[in-house]
Amino acid sequence: MTLDKITFTRSDSRIRSKVREAIDEHGCALIADLYDKAETQAIQDAASDLEARAMGEDSEFYKEGSVWAIKSVFDLSSDLARLTQTRAFASLLTATVDDDPMLLHAATMMGKRGGETEPVAWHQDNGIPVDRDLHDERRKGVREGGVPYRFGTKDVLDLCIECRVHVDIQREEGGCLVVMPGSHRWEVMDYDGVAEKIGDQPGLACPAPAGSALIFRPMLAHMSHPPRKPLPDGESRRTIQIQYAAESAKPEKGLNFYRWKQPVRLTPDGAELQPTADCNDA
Repeated sequence: MTLDKITFTRSDSRIRSKVREAIDEHGCALIADLYDKAETQAIQDAASDLEARAMGEDSEFYKEGSVWAIKSVFDLSSDLARLTQTRAFASLLTATVDDDPMLLHAATMMGKRGGETEPVAWHQDNGIPVDRDLHDERRKGVREGGVPYRFGTKDVLDLCIECRVHVDIQREEGGCLVVMPGSHRWEVMDYDGVAEKIGDQPGLACPAPAGSALIFRPMLAHMSHPPRKPLPDGESRRTIQIQYAAESAKPEKGLNFYRWKQPVRLTPDGAELQPTADCNDA
């Protein structure tokens, strides 16, 4: 399979149906121009502002070597919530669930500086943020900021969708995301299970320009290689990975999804941002 099979542009009159078809068949779709030049620059500026603040003092910042991540992005930056959740964004994501409304599941900004020497292993994004920790066999731990996560069940994860917003250019030689088309149909697995299932299959590399976005099912297996050569001076590989669940989706065992201070609700007509001071009960 080649990248052009899952790549689309906003000018395509059938983009919503084509994205839905690609998600159903392959588990992913790349929108080459989800944001225009001005929108992309505004997202980059807001991302740089959040990165500087989080690195200096915020408990949501996580770093390992040259790889870093900031959790709870929209709780920390309402600007990034507003700038990324455009009408085009909402229209395309809701197309993947038959135009049902969707609620914010999680949002994380990640970056690589180009100094890493080890790959990010094949995995699924099968963790879901919930309102309390049951300390049972499906527990996946507590993330930065005290948010409990657990392994989602496949029926719930199939009602979820992710959008990987490319803040910066994603180069193949720089270690862009690699996906395994069709793997969204697999069962929920840990890292070892995914690696065994994939074996020596190479996957599909997804280089992309800044302002593009990869929409995919969280069950889609993906990984990234370390860079084959140094990134150009000053270049990073930042992405904002935004996860949504259909409004009808509910975790098992009477749990609810974690409630963010900056919730977002998507409909085919756009995004509804409704800030709240409410917090989750421990």
